[in-house]
Amino acid sequence: MNKLSTLVLLLTISLNALSISNYEFDKLISDIQSKNFGSVEAYLEKNKGSKEPEYYVLLLNYSYSKGKNTQIVLGSGEPQEGDFSLQSQETGKTEGYLGERIISGIKRSQVALKDFPERLDIHFGIITIAERIEEWEVAGDQLVTILKTSKEIDNKWAWGRINSMQGDPMDFMIQNILPRTSTFFRLNSKVGDKQLEKVSRALIKYYPKSIYGYSNMGTLFMVKKEYDKAESYYAKALAIDSTDEIVLSNLEHLKKLRSQ
Repeated sequence: MNKLSTLVLLLTISLNALSISNYEFDKLISDIQSKNFGSVEAYLEKNKGSKEPEYYVLLLNYSYSKGKNTQIVLGSGEPQEGDFSLQSQETGKTEGYLGERIISGIKRSQVALKDFPERLDIHFGIITIAERIEEWEVAGDQLVTILKTSKEIDNKWAWGRINSMQGDPMDFMIQNILPRTSTFFRLNSKVGDKQLEKVSRALIKYYPKSIYGYSNMGTLFMVKKEYDKAESYYAKALAIDSTDEIVLSNLEHLKKLRSQ
């Protein structure tokens, strides 16, 4: 199984023929890691509205690194989209703003992805950060977006400009979605279950010949003690692969539960 970096900051991207040079990009990433945000903020402001994917790699890194200690920050100047402006009661003028820095970076990156939907590294960067700040619905929605996009672009994914992913792009995508569904399951909560079901149904919708969505749904319903539904989904999984050891083991466990 191919594994993703657990944090966007760990991505190493070689840039070619970009509006931002290799040196400048690496320097800005280094500044983010060192928490020297001035140069990064100047670059992001100067290039605001950019359609360059690497702009959003920087934005996500910056948003997470600066905002991870507190998502609500007080800023001066003009509020950005998604911020709450603070106005003087005496003059009515904007004196500053409360910004949800990390969420704002995610939302801006999600909007920009329509211009480069094939950039799987940015999709998973959004998910990684959403997991870090426990925005599980954001993570679930982005996983569904990946599955939908995979069909729209026929899995012609890229990982950075040099497309550094290994192996079959579809398999790479699926194998890096599955650990996220496991995370939802381990939350052992209504929120986690909701996201697990949402992503699993998307897996079934877009990849009906893949075993994973059916297997996930079977396990979810088994835990909920909805045994008939669980058995139905396990049966659909085994119709695709009758030798899958995980499904067979879960089905045996289901039979024991039903006999109790």
